[in-house]
Amino acid sequence: MNDCFFEFLPANFGRMSQLEVLELRDNQLQTLPKSMRRLTLLSRLDLGGNLFQDWVCGLNGTNYVIYLLSETRPSAPT
Repeated sequence: MNDCFFEFLPANFGRMSQLEVLELRDNQLQTLPKSMRRLTLLSRLDLGGNLFQDWVCGLNGTNYVIYLLSETRPSAPT
């Protein structure tokens, strides 16, 4: 869901609890819904190129890697 010009995600976004990888790079997001904590199977979250002013709060206790400020996308494991 990169480059989609999203300004926000719906409050119930966390209901997609089977997500393992979520790429939201290069949108216009400033916040994330609290329901993101429900994405317990997520192993990778790419938020680079958005409009976040502060560190993404409310994701404590999650076990996924967050790519927030990186300009380059990490390569996929082989």
